[in-house]
Amino acid sequence: MHYSGDREALTYDGNGVGAYFGSGQVKLPVGGGSAVLVINGTGFSQAHAVKSYDAETRTYTLTEPLAAELSADAWVQTLAYQGKSHFIGNTFTDTGACQLYGAAFDQIITEHVMRRTGGSFA
Repeated sequence: MHYSGDREALTYDGNGVGAYFGSGQVKLPVGGGSAVLVINGTGFSQAHAVKSYDAETRTYTLTEPLAAELSADAWVQTLAYQGKSHFIGNTFTDTGACQLYGAAFDQIITEHVMRRTGGSFA
């Protein structure tokens, strides 16, 4: 139950480690982040969980191979993985929105009662 409040009732704000890198780089310049997303260019919309990160070589190993090779026009982002969460049957009254940002994968948000709220956004 969530009653009153001037901010989001549910949010993935502040999901940490997010950085954009472009031009088909294979080695990403920073560590951190547990998901890699292709956000532009060839391979767009691929999202993969990170198995490991080698700080010395600045190389990510993914849990599964990319479905399409990245080319020079591809951009990727690393960020915290937030997935496979279920938000079911909650009541929200006099509060902000339920919203998801970042790597909100495989979410189930259903059967909520929302009174005088900001709605739901993904």
